[in-house]
Amino acid sequence: MIKKYLKLVSILLLIIFSSSSISFAAVSQSDLSAMGISQADIQKFKSMSPAEIQKYRDMVNSQGAQDNKSVQNASDLSNNPNQDKNKLITPVPGDIPSSDIEIYFNYSLAGESSLEGFKPINQFGYAIFKSTASSFIPDNGAPVGPDYIVGPGDSFVITMWGISEGIFNVDVGRDGNIVLPKVGTVNVAGIRFGQLQTFVEQQLTKYYEKVNVSVSMKNIRTIRVYIVGEVQSPGSYMVSSLATLYGALFSAGGPTKKGTLRDIRLLRNNRVISHVDLYKFLLNGDRNQDVQLQSGDTIFVPIIGPVVGVAGNINRPAIYEIKGGDADLSDIIRISGGVLPTSYLNRVQVERIIAHQKKVIIDKQVSFSSSNPRFYISIQDMDLVKIYPIISSVSNAVFLEGAAKYPGRYELKENMKLKDIIPSVSSLSYGAYLPKAELIRVDKNDFKSEIFQIDLNKIFSGDESQNYKLQSGDRIVISSELKDQQKIVLSGEFKLPGEYTIIKGERLSSVIERAGGFSSDAYLFGAIFIRQSAKIAQQSSLQKLIDNLQNESLSAQSNLQSNITLSDDQISKKINIIQQNAQMLEKLKESINIQGRVIIKLNSFEKLKGSVDDLVLEDGDKLFIPKTPNTVNILGEVYTPTSVAYEEGKNVAFYLNKVGGVTRNGDRGSIYIIRADGSTVSKDQGYNIIATQLNPGDSILVPQYIDKYDFFVNVKDFTQWLFQVTLATAVVIAALRR
Repeated sequence: MIKKYLKLVSILLLIIFSSSSISFAAVSQSDLSAMGISQADIQKFKSMSPAEIQKYRDMVNSQGAQDNKSVQNASDLSNNPNQDKNKLITPVPGDIPSSDIEIYFNYSLAGESSLEGFKPINQFGYAIFKSTASSFIPDNGAPVGPDYIVGPGDSFVITMWGISEGIFNVDVGRDGNIVLPKVGTVNVAGIRFGQLQTFVEQQLTKYYEKVNVSVSMKNIRTIRVYIVGEVQSPGSYMVSSLATLYGALFSAGGPTKKGTLRDIRLLRNNRVISHVDLYKFLLNGDRNQDVQLQSGDTIFVPIIGPVVGVAGNINRPAIYEIKGGDADLSDIIRISGGVLPTSYLNRVQVERIIAHQKKVIIDKQVSFSSSNPRFYISIQDMDLVKIYPIISSVSNAVFLEGAAKYPGRYELKENMKLKDIIPSVSSLSYGAYLPKAELIRVDKNDFKSEIFQIDLNKIFSGDESQNYKLQSGDRIVISSELKDQQKIVLSGEFKLPGEYTIIKGERLSSVIERAGGFSSDAYLFGAIFIRQSAKIAQQSSLQKLIDNLQNESLSAQSNLQSNITLSDDQISKKINIIQQNAQMLEKLKESINIQGRVIIKLNSFEKLKGSVDDLVLEDGDKLFIPKTPNTVNILGEVYTPTSVAYEEGKNVAFYLNKVGGVTRNGDRGSIYIIRADGSTVSKDQGYNIIATQLNPGDSILVPQYIDKYDFFVNVKDFTQWLFQVTLATAVVIAALRR
C-alpha cells in the first residue's frame, strides 16, 4: 500500500509539472524510473484534461487518507456521555500525506540538497495534530469553573442544612428547568455556574427559614458541534460541554494541508464570532483564542492562504502561511525563529513565480538592525526564501604541521610572527630538523603557492630575517630527520612470526634469530622470499621482452609478405601462425602476475649466517616458511593436471604416468621442473628430466608445443621463461600454503 501511495505522489508531481511552466523534459529518464513511471504513463498524463488532473489529485489525497487511520467520530458516543475522555476525541495517527505545496517546494530545493543546512521542508503546524489531543480535552471529573453556562442535560447535587436539611439530585430538563422541593419548577438555563448557588438559595429561602445551601455539579452535558471545511474528517460531533475549539479540531483530525491555520472561523447562530489564528498558539503558546463551545456551534476551516517556504540556515525551516497576503521578509524570518549565527546574510535568495508564467530568483542583502527591524522586501505567495551558510573555513588562523609538540590550528593575532608560534626548541618534537622548515603561503588573488625556506637555528639565535610576519592561512611545516621505520614480515613456520622493524644494513639471519628461529615443522627448502625491488625489476624486464617480441612479430610478418620464394598458401599459413602466437603473447601479458620472488637456499640457520643467501634486508621484504608438503604438482599439457601424493625416490616419469601422461599437444622435449625453492631444472642444463627425482612441493610443467618458425623459437623460450617467473611464485606458493 505504501509503495502504491508513493507512486501516486510521484505521478501527482508530474501532473503539477504538466500544468506549470516546467516541462517533462526537465525530468530525466532515471528520475522517472526511480518513481516507477514509464514513458507510456507520461503520454497518458500529457493528454489529461484539467478535470481529469483534478480527479487524479483527489485520488492521491483519498489514498493518503486510507493509509492513515480514520478519526473516531465522537457522535457515536452520544448515548454514553461519560465514556473515557481519551476515547471521546481521537487524533489522526501516522504521517499527514505530502501536499502539492510541499512537493513543489521540495522539488525546487532538490538542487540545494548537497549544501549544508538545506533539507526538505514541510508545512508548519500540521504535525501537532498527529500527537495526542488529551491536553485539549476537558476532564469530566475536574471542578467546573464559575463561568460555565448551565444548560439542558446538566445535573447537580443540592445540599441544604440548618433548620431544614436535605440532599437533592436535580437535572436540567430540555426546557432549562429544574425542580426544587416546595419551590417547584425554576428555570436555570443560561445562568453561570458561579451564580447558581446564590440563585438556588434565594429560591429555597422563600419556603425554608434559616437554611444554608451548597450546589455541586454531578454530571455535565454533551453538546453537538459541526466541524466543516478543509479538515481531515468533517462532520457532526458530540463533545463535552466543557470542550473548546482546539479540542474539537483535534476530534476532526485537524485541518488538512489544504486548510488554513490562520483564519479558522467559529460560527454561532449563523454569525462569525471568532477568527482563530493557530500561529499565536503554535509560536507563542497563546491559548486566549481557545473559545469554549456551545451546542450548535460550527467550526469552519477555509482554504489555505498565501504560503512562503523558508529553507537553509534558519532556526525553523518550514512552509509558512502568510496572513493578509502581504508580508515583509523580516516577518517571515521572525516566525521561522530567526537566522542562525552561520547564516550568510549578504545573499538571501528569493525564488519567485511571476504572473503564472515563469520562475525567477532575487538576491538580497539584509541586515538585522534593532533600529530597523523591517527589510522592506515584500514577500509573495509561493515564494521560496533560501538562507545560505557562511564559508565553513576559519578566516583568522595559521597552521603548524610536522615535527612540533603541539601541531594544529592557531589564532592569527595582530603582528604575529613565526617565533610567536615556535618560541624555542622545546616547542618541537624529537627528531625535528632545525635547518629546514617551510612557510607555505597561498596568494589570495591568484591562489598560487609561495614557499619560504626557514632555518630555525637562525630564528632561535635572534635572526629577524627568518622571523616572517604571518598571514591568514599560512602553513608552517617542520621537517623531521627521522625516516619512516623499515619493516620485514616473517610468516609461516617461525617460533615468533610477525612484523619486525629493521635497521639499516641488517641481514636476514639477524631477524630470523630475533624471531626465535624456525619451528620443528619448517620446510626450509620451500622458503619463499618476496622483495618489492625485485618485483619492479622483473616487471621491467618482462615489459622489455614483450615489446621486443612484438616488434619482431611485426617485422617477421612484413618479411613474409615480401618473400617471393614462398607461395601464397605458405605465406598465409605462416602469417596465421604468427598472428596466433601474437595473440597468445597478449594473453600472457594480461594474465601475468609477478610476485617479486628471490630464490634463496635455507638449509639451516647455522649455514645461512654469513652465506651468500644471508641477504641485506630492504623495507617491505617478506619471508614465508611453509610446513613440509606431501604433494607434487603436475601442470600443463597432461591428461589430468593436478597434485599427486609425494612418494620418496620417485622420478618425473612416475608422476606423469599417474596423471595419464603427456597429451598430443604437449612438448615432450621441453618438460621442466620447478623446485619448491623456486629454482628450475630443464633439459638445457644437461639433466635427464624424465629420470630426475622430485622433492616435496616440486612442480612438473609440460608446455604446449609451439610451431618453431623463425623468431617464434624465441616465443617458445619466452613462454618457458614466463612460466619460470610466474608459476615458480604463484603456483608453487599456492601449493606450499595449503
